[in-house]
Amino acid sequence: MERRKIYYAGAYIRMSKEDKGSIENQERLIEEYVKRREEIILCTQYIDEGYRGGDFIRPGFLHMMEDIEKGKIDCVIVKDLSRFGRNYIESGMYIERVFPNMGVRFISVNDGYDSIYAHRRGEMIYLPLVNLLNDYYSRDISMKIQSHLSMRRKQGKFTGSFAPYGYIKDPKDRSRLIPDPYASMVVKEIFSWKLQGYSQGRIACLLNQRSELSPYQYKKWKGDSYQSGFAKGNEGGWSPTAVGRVLENSIYIGTLIQGKRTTKNYKTKEIIEKEKKDWIITEKAHEPIISKEIYEIVGELLKKDKRTAPGRETTYLFSGLAHCAFCKEPMMRKKVKRGDKEYVYYVCVSKKYGTGCLGCSIREEKILEYTKKVLKEKELTSLSVYVREILVYSDKTITITMREGIGQ
Repeated sequence: MERRKIYYAGAYIRMSKEDKGSIENQERLIEEYVKRREEIILCTQYIDEGYRGGDFIRPGFLHMMEDIEKGKIDCVIVKDLSRFGRNYIESGMYIERVFPNMGVRFISVNDGYDSIYAHRRGEMIYLPLVNLLNDYYSRDISMKIQSHLSMRRKQGKFTGSFAPYGYIKDPKDRSRLIPDPYASMVVKEIFSWKLQGYSQGRIACLLNQRSELSPYQYKKWKGDSYQSGFAKGNEGGWSPTAVGRVLENSIYIGTLIQGKRTTKNYKTKEIIEKEKKDWIITEKAHEPIISKEIYEIVGELLKKDKRTAPGRETTYLFSGLAHCAFCKEPMMRKKVKRGDKEYVYYVCVSKKYGTGCLGCSIREEKILEYTKKVLKEKELTSLSVYVREILVYSDKTITITMREGIGQ
């Protein structure tokens, strides 16, 4: 009497976020099936929870393939073909080529498919049709999800998985952002320091010295399952780049920008950057943390040359602001020694490079004196204006362009 071959099986179970049902239902179905098959021993389970079937880059599936290569299992059982995968081409390749070449039996319980009987039953014709339908279903679901997200974004609703640093999702409406009581105060301090002339590097040092959690660390501390390409391991402290991302983010003035990226198609996770004209921008989408005026001032500061000098924590008072009125070139801060005294001048850079301009120069104290005079004339005793540009003429006269009404 011929001895029946014993198969050592692995149950493959997949559940995406959009699927209805449960992991337990798939487990129970497969276990009941195996009880009726004396030649099959169920050895282990491979579970991918929260993964779509468009591709096969899934941890549970990859683990299963490793065990097949090591000879630990020689039979794969799934609830139905859609649980295995929804990519028509790749699903067919595994079932019709890879598994047979590796000597692996494949069973789909609800589809009544068993690879060792497929040829005699004529199911090799039926199988591609089922996979094709699953592929179409995956594409249809993907399109519906993208359409739904696009509609919600156009309505000004937040669709991200995690709220940006400084905000939390409103418990009463998860598609709306509200300020995080703690992190929003850190954001305000970052903008305040920048207005005082601190560089991004110095601000990062101040935050790290105070042991402030970076956006990455803060999300981890709150228990969010958050991953970031900007952090290394669990360190991810404040850096000049991280500070810069806060200062440049319009989310803090209540402006929501979404839909900046998409995937190439429903079968791949490859990210594609969209053109700016295709972004979905909603102003006044939520409560701002920073006023629009302060955000714009900081934006102008970021565009200028705001490097700090050696041994200083802040930039020089007029760094990036003084320009020659004739050639519009920036003016360079320069120290000049005369005897025991040292004087500070702002000199048009064209004078240094000999480009033919008159080469305006002026003492720093004269610019400061004139600025104070303008402020006094306007009866301004606090930071209610921002000097946008200082134009210096060859006769040492100055024109100062200011933005008014900023507040404290």
